[in-house]
Amino acid sequence: MFRITGGIIMMTTKRNLSIQLRKQTFEKAGELAILFPAILIVIVLFTVLTLKATGKDRPISLDNTAAETEYVDELREVLIDHHIKNAGITLTKTSMTGEDTEYTVMIHTRRQLSQDLLQELSSMRPDVANATVSFVFDHFAK
Repeated sequence: MFRITGGIIMMTTKRNLSIQLRKQTFEKAGELAILFPAILIVIVLFTVLTLKATGKDRPISLDNTAAETEYVDELREVLIDHHIKNAGITLTKTSMTGEDTEYTVMIHTRRQLSQDLLQELSSMRPDVANATVSFVFDHFAK
């Protein structure tokens, strides 16, 4: 293959084309090596500034975690005492600043729960100040 450059005829070989392609590839890789970290820094800065503006950078409060875990364990013990060993217990917490904490306890089981057990479970409360508890009993068939 012949190429005319500035009045000079140059012969281009496969080897020369290969070298030129490699140089172009390395040049583009070098551009990407600079561009990628720059884009990453912009994304991180944008995320941090957005979180600070919305106030979502505050840590989650873990004040009542131990009491909540103990409460779920107590519920599980009562169920086991009534021969319900494979029940699932889900505790959902809803709290707003300056308001009471609301808990929803969902108990999933295949067995029917007796009225005595329902009353016993409903009377149990977590050791958390100003807490209200509601129960949902999810009975599913085999």
